[in-house]
Amino acid sequence: RDPENTCWVHCRVECGRRRRRVDVVLADFAGEAFQDEMAMPGSFPAVRSVLSKCKGILVLADAQRLQSGEHEADYLSLKLLSLVKELQPSSSRWARRRRTSPPLALVFTKADMTPACAQNPLNFAENHASTLWHDCQNRFPKSEVFAASVTGASGLRLVGGRRCRVPLR
Repeated sequence: RDPENTCWVHCRVECGRRRRRVDVVLADFAGEAFQDEMAMPGSFPAVRSVLSKCKGILVLADAQRLQSGEHEADYLSLKLLSLVKELQPSSSRWARRRRTSPPLALVFTKADMTPACAQNPLNFAENHASTLWHDCQNRFPKSEVFAASVTGASGLRLVGGRRCRVPLR
């Protein structure tokens, strides 16, 4: 929550055959900082500053939770998308010529645990996260859906007498 303790991620990505390099910088704010800023605008100015400079948006959604019917995180994502859209340049003639809406990627995580998501992320979005997906499409015309997994597989482990899945990276 403290701006001086904000973590930053910097990656350099090589794109395409021409090996064009793109720098990707991500601020890792605490979720409470976003919630405070949305509840009381101006309480966390760093959030608005970073969001107003976005060149692209990456929305992460837990596929496993969505498949089981949990949609609590969707509400926060929808509010954040509203804030990002609000911070985009106005629809003046200058802004229309200079900048369009940033591209958006809706990424379903833990796709290895939900075969339906891994096989067809778009169909999964329409069936399990329709409100979030339609809001993404309406606010940001350049929207795509992806499925991702960081695990090669998962195993079962006994924790406190219960079987729990453990990712094998």
